[in-house]
Order: sequence, then C-alpha cells, then structure tokens
Amino acid sequence: MEATVLLLAAIASRTPRTDSPLLPDASGRLAAAADLWRATLTAGLPPGALASAGAFAGAGLDENLWLSLMRASAEHTPTLTDADLVAERAACYPDSEEALHLTAQMVTHSAGTGQNAAVRHHARALLDAATALPQDERPSEVQKLRTALVNAGDVDAATRG
Repeated sequence: MEATVLLLAAIASRTPRTDSPLLPDASGRLAAAADLWRATLTAGLPPGALASAGAFAGAGLDENLWLSLMRASAEHTPTLTDADLVAERAACYPDSEEALHLTAQMVTHSAGTGQNAAVRHHARALLDAATALPQDERPSEVQKLRTALVNAGDVDAATRG
C-alpha cells in the first residue's frame, strides 16, 4: 500500500499543473496521468491506498475528468492528502453535482493535520455559491453539502438557500 501512495504522489507531482503554461507534450502527459490514476481506482487496493490522490488537486486535467477521478478517490479513501487544495478547486464549480458530493464527503471525513478548517471554509464558499444559483439550476447535492457542514458544526449552513 505504501508503494501505491508514493507512486500516485510521484505521478501527481509530474503532471502538468493548472497554474503553469502547457508545454507541447502536456496533453500526452495528462492522458497518461489520468490513465494511471484510473488504474489505481480499479486495482482493488485496500482502503487508505489512494490518500495521495489529493496531490492531483492542481493537475491540469479537464474539470469533469478531475472531479470524477477525485470523487472516486475520496470514496475509496476519504482522507485525502491536500484535502484543503482539493476542496478549494472543487469550490470553483457550484453547478457541479460531483463537486458538491466530493466536498460533502471531505467535510464528513476529517482531513486531519489541521486541514479541516480550510476544507470547511471552501465547502461553505461552495454551498453559498451553489445556493445563489437559480432554483432550477441548483444541483441536488446542495442538501448533502449543507447537511455535512451542519454535522461538522456549521449551524449557520442550515439557513442557507
């Protein structure tokens, strides 16, 4: 399991980032990273083995692909590394069921190492943005995130939207 954690973190660290210019070989490297990430998700690894998937928080993957892989990783191993960065990126997508579900999952499962407050902060920003959407555009997962925040002690989240 430790080898998987280290390998996934190494792959993530070498994946083109969202905050840097894409080099000519970026699309191939992003596709390879996504393929390897998918392979770890389907490998039947023990719980905890995908914790380092959080290192993909800044990976330059397409948002829908990133959200899908990150959500699956968090379902397998709820305590992701860099949970604060994952929550920050997910908070950019208030109209996404995947982002709301992923963030609710991270609020529900303690990130540890002092990241919980940051995760809740980004989750609250996501909830506020999602509830600001018109009712007919609001994802159904809003209630799941609201409930997770209330259960984590954010009582004010109960009165949002």
